[in-house]
Amino acid sequence: MTSITHTDAPIDSAAILAYADAAYEQLDTDYRQFVRAVYEVHKSQAYKPLYETMQEYVEKRFARRMRSTQEYLRVGRLYDEFPETRELEYSKARLLAGRITKETVNDDVRLASCETVAELRERIGGGEGTRPVLYRIAASFADPEDARTVQEVIDLGKKVVGADSIHAVLVAMCQDVRVGWEQMAYENERLDPVTKATFERDEWRCQGCGVRHSLHRHSHLKTHSDARVDDCVTLCALCHRLFHDEQAGIEWLGPGKIRFVRKEGKE
Repeated sequence: MTSITHTDAPIDSAAILAYADAAYEQLDTDYRQFVRAVYEVHKSQAYKPLYETMQEYVEKRFARRMRSTQEYLRVGRLYDEFPETRELEYSKARLLAGRITKETVNDDVRLASCETVAELRERIGGGEGTRPVLYRIAASFADPEDARTVQEVIDLGKKVVGADSIHAVLVAMCQDVRVGWEQMAYENERLDPVTKATFERDEWRCQGCGVRHSLHRHSHLKTHSDARVDDCVTLCALCHRLFHDEQAGIEWLGPGKIRFVRKEGKE
């Protein structure tokens, strides 16, 4: 069966409808082709004027219900917008429809190709709108340690929220951090140039313990106002206090690189 090729010529509605009819005859052997044909009819509006709506066309032409029509259009749009997905079997494409972006399509397709439908459903939670965010994030991690950290936090969140819904966990997390982050954003907008450059060089992480909150600029110079970026390092409030309380010393290894040294006689 020959697929429809778009040109600048007027749309041949009869040819597109015939294409869809032919695809329906081969439904048992190539479900993807039928779905792509239905979406082609929708996109070109070839069902007019024989039918008032796309739903009426699908119901009367193929005896399919509204839910099926909506699903065909979701998956058809996926196949149309992301050619990389066209080799995925329909049952997998149905789970991924609405979850893929240009940034994630290669990782999403790669993972889906390596998994069974059951494994893919478990990974993204099945159904519509259950776990797309976590799936996209997990697919994009280059560092396995980062992936484990996120998964551990998600698991903790489920225990705190008392629900297995990833959406409930993410909403609760956002509610918890919003006020603090709003304050941090307000303060970050007012950072002096040296402090901001120091934080950016250190990727907004404490160089003592790695956390990203309550950050301070610490300089090894006695006169703080004379410090340049190379004289400074990013510390969180706790690590900063350990130094100023003389619980630990700091060995400078280079710009942005330090090592905490325990003071003699200190626990």
